Amino acid sequence: MHLSGRSTGPARRLPWPAFAVSPTRTPLVTFAGTALAAFAWTVPVALAGAGAVPFAPSLAHAQPAGSPAATEPVQVFASILPQAGVVEAIGGDLVRVDVLVKPGQEPHTYEPGPRQIAALGQARIFFTIGMPFERRLMELIRSTYRDLVVVDMAAGIAQRRYGEETGIEEGIGAPEESELLREQSATSRETGFEALTGAPDETADPHVWLSPALLQVLARNAAEALSAADPSHREIYLRNLESFASRTQSIDRRITEQLAPYRGRSLFVFHPSFGYFSDHYGLTQVAIEIEGKEPTPRQLASTIERARAEGVKTIFAEPEFDVKLAETVARAIGARVILLDPLASDLPNNLERIAARIAAAWE
Repeated sequence: MHLSGRSTGPARRLPWPAFAVSPTRTPLVTFAGTALAAFAWTVPVALAGAGAVPFAPSLAHAQPAGSPAATEPVQVFASILPQAGVVEAIGGDLVRVDVLVKPGQEPHTYEPGPRQIAALGQARIFFTIGMPFERRLMELIRSTYRDLVVVDMAAGIAQRRYGEETGIEEGIGAPEESELLREQSATSRETGFEALTGAPDETADPHVWLSPALLQVLARNAAEALSAADPSHREIYLRNLESFASRTQSIDRRITEQLAPYRGRSLFVFHPSFGYFSDHYGLTQVAIEIEGKEPTPRQLASTIERARAEGVKTIFAEPEFDVKLAETVARAIGARVILLDPLASDLPNNLERIAARIAAAWE
C-alpha cells in the first residue's frame, strides 16, 4: 500500500445515505457543502447468518468539484489493515490505500505521528471503523482538513459491547448477529464526522470485520464511497463487490462446517477481539481482560477457576499484545497459548486461518 504526495483541490462534504439492513438508509459520509444528484443500483447479496437482503444504496452521481481526474487512483486512508484490505479488494488498481495503524501496532493505544497526519491531509477519503483514536483525530480534521471526506465503514452496524460475551462475572448473553444489522439511530451509532466527536465509548467493540456477515456490510459501504468519489468506475466497484461477497460467503460456509462440532464451546482469549466471530459461529468468547482492560486479581482468579472447570487447554492471544498475562493463566491450568491475528489485511482469508487454528487446537 502506498500514498502519493499529490495535493488535491477543495472538495465538499455531503450527507449521503448508506445501506443498512432495512428499507431505510442511514448517513454514511460527512461531506461539507451541497448534496449532489444520486443514482441507485442493486446487487443481491446474501448475508450468512442474517438472511438474504438486497443491496440498493444511493450513490453520488456527480464528481465533487476540484477532484482528481477519473483515470487517477482514488487516494484514501484507512484506520487499520483489515479496512485497507477490504478497500483494496473493492477498488483494485483504481485506489491507493494507506493505513494509519501499521503491522505490529496496537490500535487501542495508537497515536498518529506528524508525518501520518500530514499524509492524511493529502487523501480524498478517510475510512473510519470506530477505533478510539479516530475521535481524537476528528478535531484536528475538522479544523485543518475540512475537505477530507470521512466515511464510517461500519455504518449500519450497531456495535456489541465489551462484556456481552457470557463472561465470568457479567453473565450477559451476547446479542443475536441479526440485531447488529439494523437502522442506525442517535442512541446506537451515528456516522461520519459527527459520530467521531465527543468522548469515545470505551465499551463499544469495534472488531466488526471478524464476522463474515458484517464484513460484507463494510465492503458495501466501501463500494458506495468509492462509487461516489469515482462514479465513472462504479460498475467495476460493483463487480468487485459481488466477487468479494461471493468469496466471503464461500469461506463462511467452510468455516461453519469446520466449527460446527464446537458450537456452544467457550473460546478463551486474552483480549476480547473475537466477540463477533464467536457470535456468528455459535461460540462463547471468554476474555481474560474485562471490558478490554486488565482484570483485577479477583476477576483473574474467576477466569482461572472457570477455565479449570471447563477443562480449557488453549488460551488464544494476539501478536499485538503482551502475552504474559495469558501465559500466567495458561500455566495455572496446564494450557498453552496460541496466537490469532485479527488485524491481518487479507480478508476474508484471515477468517479461515483463525478458524483453522481454533479447530486444530480443539481437536
